[in-house]
Amino acid sequence: MFTAKCAEVLVPNRLSVEYIEGAFVANKVAENAFSKTGFALPITLNPGMFFLQGR
Repeated sequence: MFTAKCAEVLVPNRLSVEYIEGAFVANKVAENAFSKTGFALPITLNPGMFFLQGR
């Protein structure tokens, strides 16, 4: 089964933060690191969204 994946980048001063509803991360290490930044929106663990080596 083929699934397409896309990479996205947020560009400062081009997207208002009010449009950000949360974040997706690839693993628990990333989730913990991201949580420490003070990000107050939902953080969703979803490794299937990312280009991970070894899969």
